[in-house]
Amino acid sequence: MSRALPMAAAVVFLVAGLAASAALGEGIHGDNFTFHGSAERSGGWTGPQCDNPSVMARVQSRFASTEAAYWDSSLTMNALYRPREIAYRDWTPMITAIRSCRADAELSDGRNVDVVYWVRSEQGFAGHGYGVEFCVIGQDWPYANAPGCRELLPR
Repeated sequence: MSRALPMAAAVVFLVAGLAASAALGEGIHGDNFTFHGSAERSGGWTGPQCDNPSVMARVQSRFASTEAAYWDSSLTMNALYRPREIAYRDWTPMITAIRSCRADAELSDGRNVDVVYWVRSEQGFAGHGYGVEFCVIGQDWPYANAPGCRELLPR
């Protein structure tokens, strides 16, 4: 009996959360978010551009935290230069819109490198907002986007 009560509470909490999410997501189209990724969109994605300061700050911040946490390195990205969009895919036929970007970066060790990154719709916390993923060409140590950051480049 002692295990059944927490399990029942968890199920009730989950159902209540889903119901609340459905109620909040219903009819909200201004930020191009529709609950559960419905294909019913009111227009093209109006998410941030490649040169948006918050997007570039995310790339720089995540680069520094990844270097510190995984590689025990104090390497940082001092600046991103010439951010540019290299491809764009709107909602159709995909559920998420993708803005593929490229920029030049100056690292704290004095090297200049190329960075590729994308900005995707509905990739923020719990599917709200946008997400950013990046790869520094020649610095993809775990080869997560190998070869040469190809996984983040448009196809």
